[in-house]
Amino acid sequence: MESSPLEVLNQYWGYESFRSPQDQIIDQVLAGRDAVALLPTGGGKSICFQVPGLVLGGLTLVVSPLIALMKDQVQRLQDLGIPATYLTSDLTPYQVDKRLQKALDGVYRFLYIAPERIQSEMFQARLDRLPLSLLAVDEAHCISQWGYDFRPSYLEIGYIRQERPEIPILALTASATARVQNDISQQLQLVDPVIFRKSFKRQNLRYFVLKEENVIARTVDICRRTLGTGIIYVRTRKLTQAVVQQLRVAGISSAAYHGGMLNSERDQAQQAWINDQVRVMVATNAFGMGIDKPDVRFVIHYNLPFDLESYYQEAGRGGRDGKTALAIAFDNPIDRKEMERWSKEKYPSWEQLQHHYQQLCEHFRIPNTVPSSQVYPIDFADLASDFGTSPRRLYASLRVLHLEGLIQFEEDREDYAYLQLTATPEAVWQYKQHFPSTENLLDHLLRSFG
Repeated sequence: MESSPLEVLNQYWGYESFRSPQDQIIDQVLAGRDAVALLPTGGGKSICFQVPGLVLGGLTLVVSPLIALMKDQVQRLQDLGIPATYLTSDLTPYQVDKRLQKALDGVYRFLYIAPERIQSEMFQARLDRLPLSLLAVDEAHCISQWGYDFRPSYLEIGYIRQERPEIPILALTASATARVQNDISQQLQLVDPVIFRKSFKRQNLRYFVLKEENVIARTVDICRRTLGTGIIYVRTRKLTQAVVQQLRVAGISSAAYHGGMLNSERDQAQQAWINDQVRVMVATNAFGMGIDKPDVRFVIHYNLPFDLESYYQEAGRGGRDGKTALAIAFDNPIDRKEMERWSKEKYPSWEQLQHHYQQLCEHFRIPNTVPSSQVYPIDFADLASDFGTSPRRLYASLRVLHLEGLIQFEEDREDYAYLQLTATPEAVWQYKQHFPSTENLLDHLLRSFG
């Protein structure tokens, strides 16, 4: 070790000291111990693996759940003069191969990947040769089926521990129950991990629960009276647009963000908000993980969230600069009844799951005993109507079937490209005669897809 953690912190970030318990976490990592760090939102989790990664040398592998989060952290490291890169789904295989080769050659100090990347042959073929010194698992609660944001692909991280057991693992999250903490340790195969918990109390946040029937009018009033940028969390995609419209009528610049938008649309809205071109972001819970905007002065929950963990995470996105911020939640009887109805539909019965799975198989004419490799685009409203159920109930069933591995349910419309051969067999044969270099590819496509 050429430099001490404090020297590295001062050299790159300009800070004179660590926040507690950052220094203790870093000491354990440098000692080669596995650790789980539960730090509040805005508590400086990235410092806990970036500093020891620089002290140790070699390559720090960071598993992160969101492309936007990876790109943001890599850009910040690069701005500090620290070599870092990421592997995301929007890169070509050639670009991925090139970046992995540079990682093998020791060009990078930090490599960010999504958990899905671990399953790829290109990554696995190089894993044993990567000069790894540390594995950091960000948003580690995603690995637990008891967590509020479970992602099955996080379970693949255990493969890295099996292949590289000598590499210490640091798991980080902003909140996790005792059950989730235990699940994190088991799923990541941590060895006698040191657990760090920092109080979730944020002295600069002011919490309010308001009983209000005219929520939109009160929301507009709060936005007018409160300076700075803010976030308004709503429950539905339709409501994001409705609230944005009301804010704009009131002269308040705002943008919508929800899972039904294209990636490009979401990125554009997010960047406009981060760059202060838009003052208020109106969003579903699809927005916020990993967003590090320090000057958010208010977070409004237009609808009550379903659980305290989600509320804490979302409210904690205010006041990351240490200055006073408001966390306001509206509570009204109509909203409570809606929550009860949503909760019943969110957790489908065993009979409903069986029924919807059978309907899917019959609708797409696939056997219910053999996994299908075909991709079927769906329209929720049309499919729910055909099945005689509500889109919300069908969505809940598809999510559970996805988590159980019975189907692969992908909501992101920009993640896939589709190919269809419409030419006649005679035309394809003639094309191969004129362009013999395409013969192997075309034969493979015809054998595989028809």
